[in-house]
Amino acid sequence: MKNLIVIFFFLIGVSVFSQTKINYNNFDNDLATKILAQKFIEFRDTITQLGGGLVFTKVNPEIESNPDLMIPKWSDYLYQNTSKPNCDIIINEGYTVRHVDVSSWFYNEKTKKQISVIKFKGSEVPESSWLSLSSYMVYKENACTLMDKFKTYEELASYILMLWEKSPAHKRAQRSYTYDTLSYKKYGEKIYGIFSCRILYDKETGITKSVLNIVN
Repeated sequence: MKNLIVIFFFLIGVSVFSQTKINYNNFDNDLATKILAQKFIEFRDTITQLGGGLVFTKVNPEIESNPDLMIPKWSDYLYQNTSKPNCDIIINEGYTVRHVDVSSWFYNEKTKKQISVIKFKGSEVPESSWLSLSSYMVYKENACTLMDKFKTYEELASYILMLWEKSPAHKRAQRSYTYDTLSYKKYGEKIYGIFSCRILYDKETGITKSVLNIVN
């Protein structure tokens, strides 16, 4: 797939940077986050296989003529409810890393309704079907902790994605289908998955932590 689509507005300003040097005495967490998000979209635009090795187009042939289905959309809602608070929590826990429990938030009708509006509003999918379709949504999170130092934010972001590639579970998460296959097959609608992410650096400890959150 070589038809990269930058699909959320705040990355437009980042795209002008080729390599952005890191000053660890003045680490820019927001810029690091934006570049990780852009690198994730670039990553999704180039992969052809699921985490287990199956070729996308062999399982879902529609992807061959609609490769944009593999590019999830950035979600401020997901960022505010998962990536930002989760990273804020784990940055205060030393070198260890864990997944913050979001089950009480994600698995309730209010959340499903809010996400279904984000995903289906403006589509041809009847509103009466939104909540039913949202019951199939799956939440995934990748997380990591680093002591390594990098010259640029781009190197840092690429390293994080490749680090997750080394773990079968994390690899499956960041290579999974993110579009709504039921909506596409029943209504011919492209209902994209949503994602957000976060990078935080703690100057006192020299630790960098990151999360990637996906809902499909």
